[in-house]
Amino acid sequence: VQAIQQSTSGMLYVDNNGNLTYWSRSHLASQFSSPVWTLTPEAPPTPGAPLTAIPYYKEYRIVNDPQRIFNTITIQPFAPNGEQLPLITPTDATDVNASQARYGAQQFQVTSWLQNQATMQLQANFLFANFGQPQTRAENIRVDAAPYPAAFQFVLGVDVGDVLTLEEWQIGGGGQVFTLRVTMINRKIRFGGQDEGDSGEGTVVASTELTCD
Repeated sequence: VQAIQQSTSGMLYVDNNGNLTYWSRSHLASQFSSPVWTLTPEAPPTPGAPLTAIPYYKEYRIVNDPQRIFNTITIQPFAPNGEQLPLITPTDATDVNASQARYGAQQFQVTSWLQNQATMQLQANFLFANFGQPQTRAENIRVDAAPYPAAFQFVLGVDVGDVLTLEEWQIGGGGQVFTLRVTMINRKIRFGGQDEGDSGEGTVVASTELTCD
């Protein structure tokens, strides 16, 4: 299954229900017009009001991840008889050379089981188009439903693969809005005790912390 995922550059993950799930590139691309969640740095709305946006803590980071630049991309067709078939590389040699000059040669190799030259060429072009330059990543996006119960639906329901919009925090509001995909979730559910002590273990927490790309 992992070999097929690498041959197609789709998304393979385990969802909230424990199902091994696969989405193709075309399915992933079609989702960006319909984000599932809306996150905002603004204060929560009036209690009892409809929840239109979910507030997150401002201790987040927007970074351009230099470890995810791939500009020396090769697709190796799999040959059942062991034959070494010609490698397939992105067709845009000019931009490939420019990316390598700016960021250095960053290798990414795929062994494709698809046996279709046109499909493999599309994959090589797709990988360079999306990873030939730095990609925006949002880290430490934390929502806590313990002090704000209206966010429980998000804390418990957000799933790897979900698309969301994130308004970047700035004084006075009106920050840049990113459309991102959830790629990692860290949930923490903790009941409170009578004595917090020095460790703070008595604090009630119902939070999720996300990494989005």
